[in-house]
Amino acid sequence: MNDSQLRRALQSVGMSCFVNSFDLFQSGRYSKDELIEWMSEQNDFTENSCKSRVNHALRIFRENKHIESLKLIKSSARVDSYTKLQAAKLHAQLTIPAIDIAKEPLIIKLMGFKSRDINCKKVYCTTCGGLSAAIDKSIDQALIYEIMDFISNHAPEELYLYGDWYDYLTKYAK
Repeated sequence: MNDSQLRRALQSVGMSCFVNSFDLFQSGRYSKDELIEWMSEQNDFTENSCKSRVNHALRIFRENKHIESLKLIKSSARVDSYTKLQAAKLHAQLTIPAIDIAKEPLIIKLMGFKSRDINCKKVYCTTCGGLSAAIDKSIDQALIYEIMDFISNHAPEELYLYGDWYDYLTKYAK
């Protein structure tokens, strides 16, 4: 598949559709018919549209062009910012070596905060508010500067690997 064929295949799938369904297409756990049925149930697409989208997406994966596709999506002017961000996160997960965030001094410090449920270590939790709520209650200027320093010393692609911590930490970058 050359570059123009890849772009055409990606247009046939739809960039947002490709990103939103990336894990399903990549997993290899579902048959083509199951993917078509799922896509039909989740979207307002016709059955023929679903068939076309699934066939093109599976071709992109079969020909190992999924990483290149994510690169095209994250730099596309025709895609909304949320889809671009999701594509960038997926691209980072597939191309940057994994980071052990549990060894990162700032994350260790933030994990030391106690959420309302002392056993909860989620950044965001619908039950107790998670660590983010606990940190927000008692954050001081020194910690904000430490967060800002951390963000400025990491490439955005690296920060995507921090999962929910990325979302939490980047609110202090502003």
